Amino acid sequence: MTTCTAWMFNCIGHNNHRYFMFFIVYMWLGTAFVIHTQWARVLVFLNATSESFLSFLENFGLRGTVETAIEAGPPVGNESGLVIMVFFICVGVIVALSILGAWHLFLISVSETTIEFYLNKREAMTLRKEGKKFHNTYSFGCVNNWLFFLGLVNGRSFLRNILLPSGHSPHHDGIGWERDNILSYKDKPRAIPV
Repeated sequence: MTTCTAWMFNCIGHNNHRYFMFFIVYMWLGTAFVIHTQWARVLVFLNATSESFLSFLENFGLRGTVETAIEAGPPVGNESGLVIMVFFICVGVIVALSILGAWHLFLISVSETTIEFYLNKREAMTLRKEGKKFHNTYSFGCVNNWLFFLGLVNGRSFLRNILLPSGHSPHHDGIGWERDNILSYKDKPRAIPV
């Protein structure tokens, strides 16, 4: 298990971690789309369209977008409140999703769950005091960790199993896990002498 979340109304673990990550990515893209399409209207509504600000936006090639929104006029009536509310909710959600998504991108890259991250951190500190270096025996490197996470092993393709809807099971069974060839848990401790 990596985390429990109210967004999915479920604990995120071995069988649904991939779907949770896709949920974060698609939700981020959706909120980014709303922010992108409404930011100029919000600026017009908030009267943040001074000439100095427009010249600043010109450096990024965005002056025309704001001028088009100025010509269309600010949102009126109930629409104005809704546009502003949705825009700022999306800004808050995209910040939260960016933090959560970055955390899970990191965890997948190092092949750990949230619980394992804290356990391994404590074990690494203990081993550092003994003059040893901690090594996560379940990590196969960033690229291979992502291939295992996405299930792109045994001939599975990116198009068929990631871009198109797919219900394929994760690579492992969730109980037994492969380990890298650097260390074997039965033969050696999970530490490398410094």
